[in-house]
Amino acid sequence: QRGAEQRVHGRLEQRRQQAAEVDDDAAGRAVGCGCWNDGDTRARAMSGGGARSAEAEHDARVAAAQKAAATGTVDKEAKYDRQLRLWGTTGQARLEAAHFCVLHATGTATETLKNLVLPGCGRFTLVDAARVAPADLSANFFVEPASLGKSRAAECTRLLCELNPDVRGDAVERDPHDVIANDAAFFDAFTHVVAVDVREAAVATLAARLFERDVPLFVVRTAGLVAALRVCVRRHYVEDVKADHPADDLRVSEPWPELAAAARAVPLDTLDSDEYSHVPWIYLCVRAADAWRAAHGGALPATRDEKDAFKASVAAFAKDPKHNNTIEAKEKAHVAYAPYALPADVRRVLE
Repeated sequence: QRGAEQRVHGRLEQRRQQAAEVDDDAAGRAVGCGCWNDGDTRARAMSGGGARSAEAEHDARVAAAQKAAATGTVDKEAKYDRQLRLWGTTGQARLEAAHFCVLHATGTATETLKNLVLPGCGRFTLVDAARVAPADLSANFFVEPASLGKSRAAECTRLLCELNPDVRGDAVERDPHDVIANDAAFFDAFTHVVAVDVREAAVATLAARLFERDVPLFVVRTAGLVAALRVCVRRHYVEDVKADHPADDLRVSEPWPELAAAARAVPLDTLDSDEYSHVPWIYLCVRAADAWRAAHGGALPATRDEKDAFKASVAAFAKDPKHNNTIEAKEKAHVAYAPYALPADVRRVLE
């Protein structure tokens, strides 16, 4: 009997996994493959890394994909959720405004483009004069048997664009070396250029032109499992570092006049519990700092014991310690006694 029950449970589990794979396939197609594709989902399911949070995330993605398929619309914020957490809306906007030029439609080139198309680069142009040969079928995922004899640039572009309908792809059936030698102005329309397996003399010519125009050039060479990458760029500034724990720049220890006046105008003693719950936490910190200065000769907390006592004084204003503003004021009380200074990255720019 126990063996029969195990077989039944086994069949149920197998059917559940098969249903999950079908849902993954449908969801992957509906979201246009974004940064989450069928292969990634199946790999995670097969690896058994199935925490409940991962299952819940998967269910949410499937539901969003099914809704998008039903309405014919795709929410970009949901589609690109993972990468937005990494580089933010500013980085995504720059990616969507970029126009990449890739020279030679080799397996390395198309894999590079795949990793640009999935997160939603704005546009790419693939330059290659070759025709699809039998050898390409075993070295390039973005050609198929029906592609034999056809333009390699056109076939790779067609299949790459299927990954993400938000991306525009163009195929140029020309020899990259000929374009570099005889039509260098061709590259002026691009924001980035990727040269794959281009001869060194042609790379030098291309790099000199792009360097003058401050266009990044990525030079890639591959031989089996060995590869080399060179980046040719005049300068590269990082403007938005997206710190993991960005510090609040509120200058509570030295509040500007308007902030100090607004905080001191709130009659905390006469507010009822509901009214108090709507007082911004920064006001509580400013008032606590005022009270501390008055009792300590104008000085702010300096030692560990003084800082702990200051946090306790912040809670003393509370009508109810469970109010969110009281909790947040206690958690961020350090901004009231930390001396203000320009962040190091800002100071480097100014200097």
